[in-house]
Amino acid sequence: MTEMMTQNAPKYLCEKCDYRCCKKSDLTRHCATDKCKMARNDDKMMTQKEPLDKFMCLCGRGYKYRQGLHVHMKKCDKTDGFVATMPSKSDELQILTNLVTELVKSNMELVKQNQDIQKQTHDAITQNHNQMLEIVKNGTNNVTTNSNNKSFNINLFLNEQCKDALNLTQFVKGIEVSREDLMNTGNLGFVNGISKILLDNLKQLGVHERPIHCTDLKRDIVYIKDEDKWTKEEDDKKLRIAIQEVSRKSMGTLINWKKSNPDYADVNSEFSQQCISMQRNSVAGDDRDTFFPKVIRALNKEMVVDKNLQN
Repeated sequence: MTEMMTQNAPKYLCEKCDYRCCKKSDLTRHCATDKCKMARNDDKMMTQKEPLDKFMCLCGRGYKYRQGLHVHMKKCDKTDGFVATMPSKSDELQILTNLVTELVKSNMELVKQNQDIQKQTHDAITQNHNQMLEIVKNGTNNVTTNSNNKSFNINLFLNEQCKDALNLTQFVKGIEVSREDLMNTGNLGFVNGISKILLDNLKQLGVHERPIHCTDLKRDIVYIKDEDKWTKEEDDKKLRIAIQEVSRKSMGTLINWKKSNPDYADVNSEFSQQCISMQRNSVAGDDRDTFFPKVIRALNKEMVVDKNLQN
């Protein structure tokens, strides 16, 4: 019985199909079948249609179908049931999904880094801008300080060096308008005539005795001493009063001159004609808003403080 089983043991094997037979003719006939041909052409077909050896054994043998692997594993001594497979489409999709996820995550990190860089740049620009503003502010403070120092020097000049100057009221009260002054006013007109009277009397005083000092001709900044203190002139109020008082004094001198000259009664006399001109030019009348500023401007030009006197 044993000999019969040994004699009948398969001698021929088709590994692709796991087909066993005792006769070579049977094997030849098997190999001619479509099934065996498909198995033998398995490598070519798998290359064209899908990955090779979808089902793998740990020994290195691969099979297209699970059935072939199952038959092989029954006699393979290098595995204890482990089945290795090629990635399926779902596995490939999962791999691609993971890859896309990693790419998105990496891109988000780059975006965050870019935002951090932009924030740092913005903070640096803001800090630089604030520093520039601080520099400009400090520069403005320096200018203001210098301006204040300059103003302080002017105050020192006025309150120390010019402390014995006449009050404006006292100065105007001491002006005596002469007949010559009247004749000049008649010839020169109100602005030039009154300006000359005031300037002639101011220039008779020393610089430190004068009640008027102009510190900024461009801005018409003038300091007046009155009531024993120096103040900045506002709206030319005090100077306008002084001009009006000189005009009144001129008219007083003219009236006294008329009284002492009998030719005044003769309207055709030369003196009478001169009186008309002197009277007309000694009074500003309705033109005071035009004439007074011009007189003040003429005074300021001559009363500008010499900066060397402040030292």
